[in-house]
Amino acid sequence: MSSVRWAFCTSKWNPTRSEWLFALSCIQSEERERVLSFVFRRDAKSALVGRLLMRKVLSESFVLSNSEIKLGRTGNGKPYVINAKDNFYFNVSHQGDYVVLAGEKHCNVGVDIMKTELKGNQTLDEFFHSMRRQFSCNEWQTIQDRSSEEEKLEMFMRYWCLKESYVKALGVGLGLLKKLRTIDFHIDKEFPRLAIQTVTKNTKLFLNDSLSEEWCFEESKLDENHLVAVALQRNDVSFKKNENNIFQFLTMNDLTSSLSPLMTVEESLWSKFAAKINS
Repeated sequence: MSSVRWAFCTSKWNPTRSEWLFALSCIQSEERERVLSFVFRRDAKSALVGRLLMRKVLSESFVLSNSEIKLGRTGNGKPYVINAKDNFYFNVSHQGDYVVLAGEKHCNVGVDIMKTELKGNQTLDEFFHSMRRQFSCNEWQTIQDRSSEEEKLEMFMRYWCLKESYVKALGVGLGLLKKLRTIDFHIDKEFPRLAIQTVTKNTKLFLNDSLSEEWCFEESKLDENHLVAVALQRNDVSFKKNENNIFQFLTMNDLTSSLSPLMTVEESLWSKFAAKINS
């Protein structure tokens, strides 16, 4: 496997008791504790699906059994394979109704997904005002040039998705990266809006006003409300920019069919999930 793009719709997954317990049995104990620590069901589901996506892609990429995969986290929380004998770069993101994974054999990768919705009681102008310092003048002008509030919000989320994918590939969070305004994305004016399951690769990254040839970006929409961006760090001749990396939608059976349990889990873990807030 040289290039992977997977998506799972958590909002449509209503796990049965057996599904939930089997899925929990397929991940490491510290991963399971993290999943069960969430207050809301949606967050617990997203966390579990993210770990299953990682284990599936690593199992298939390295031809390892589930028990042979040992996952750890960097100081900034980025997952990695402790016992890997070769490189395989991967990154997971979840927001809204989906969890997504992007994986690459030959280049560093980051992925982010955003749902184009405005939460809370803020107006669009109030929301933009609170985020203004995180964007370059060019980016803000592009956002304001959109003809409707819907298009302005979508362009904002598109930029945010690009920024998140880039800093996640670097292995840091937006909160740890200073001077976000020095990260300036130039979106091709011929592609002002993304299309569902159609990959756009024309966005350019400028760092401190200089074009970065090291990075390229894949952008698409999973559905009408969810944008996704993949950041790819070029390295050697193995990099293939022209691949049409459309996200493949997976089912729970897809995620678990190749994984075997690591341990037996207690029946009470289903009750703990069922008792979580369903919101």
